[in-house]
Amino acid sequence: MVPAKEIVLGYGAEGMSALVDVAMKQPAVVLEEVAGIASVKCADAAVSMTFSDTAAVKAASGAWPKSDFIIITYSPDGDCNTADERGFYTVSDLVFDEASLTATASGKRSALDEQSEDAVVEFDTITAPAKRDLEASIGGEIHGTIIDTENLKIVVDTARFDSNIRVKGGFRFNFLKFKPSKMYLDVDYSGSVNLNVSTTVAASFSSDLYNYQPLSASVSAFSIPGILDVGPIAQFGLGVEFAASGTVDATLGLHTEIVSGQVHLDLLDSDKSSSSGWKPETTVSSNVNAEVSLQLNPYLDLNLALGIRVFKGAIDLSTGFEVKPQIINAFSADLDFAYASSSGVTFTKPDTATCPNGAWFASTFNMDVVAYVRTIFSKTLFNVNAPIFQSQCWNFAG
Repeated sequence: MVPAKEIVLGYGAEGMSALVDVAMKQPAVVLEEVAGIASVKCADAAVSMTFSDTAAVKAASGAWPKSDFIIITYSPDGDCNTADERGFYTVSDLVFDEASLTATASGKRSALDEQSEDAVVEFDTITAPAKRDLEASIGGEIHGTIIDTENLKIVVDTARFDSNIRVKGGFRFNFLKFKPSKMYLDVDYSGSVNLNVSTTVAASFSSDLYNYQPLSASVSAFSIPGILDVGPIAQFGLGVEFAASGTVDATLGLHTEIVSGQVHLDLLDSDKSSSSGWKPETTVSSNVNAEVSLQLNPYLDLNLALGIRVFKGAIDLSTGFEVKPQIINAFSADLDFAYASSSGVTFTKPDTATCPNGAWFASTFNMDVVAYVRTIFSKTLFNVNAPIFQSQCWNFAG
């Protein structure tokens, strides 16, 4: 009822909501918090309010100043504001009429960014039930041929990808300095992949990359008109890093699962960005039908990108993170196989005296989590290199 400079506004749109904590330039009355208002009608230069009884009129008349304050409307009825938005009106004169249970405020229509000194926007499902985050699931059976030529064929026979992504965050902006003082995003991720890749080789091939991007999903956009727009998109791709020294048929299957991966992106200070929980559980199986030198390294590529626009473009940026887990394998029929991986991973070959004909194999799991704010910074938050099979002799059975 009493006008205040510090106010908290709740917003909701498309099943999502946020809280905006605002320091106003002038005291403000938030009409949705005032008891006894029956209806409100608005024009560009006036706000007319009808009260439900005399007590409500007297209470407002005693608490509100006659000028130099702000009325904030909520209901889309009465031409005061659109749905999921609020109306802001600066008041230059206020007249009460107890007989008709009305009050008329003269002034002009304005906006939050014009009447604020400082504002904090936060969307988060964890700390308050009134808030809601961005959430999406991406999943499905995928398959397809990555490359099919006369001498080389690589096929994703089956792949099952299931994931859940949740985004929450906060922004603080000082309108007097026209400068943000807080900008962060928190991303929670969980997912699992079952993948089977087969290849048929009829010649020698040097190390190369073959890519396939079967899934792209738009997470529901979150928009508070004039305050916050977040447009996320999640992309999932897979590929194979491949090299071979001769004719061979090979298959490789893997299962990997990340239960609770988290990324904190500080959009103002990259040193404060962090990650946790990216500890995958991975199993690998392989079948090679000839004793040749081969590398067959499948990888996954998850990219969550977000376009963020706050307060009509006062903050306008593109940010996100990329996760790229890769299984790196080496099947070597001799010690002279030229092995190379774009990951930079290398294997220490076993002692030649211990391996018949010098044949050996090795396998490791490599993963990077890279956060970025486009044109500002890109930073590796997490890297893991976990051996699945240490370099050991390859006793080929035929």
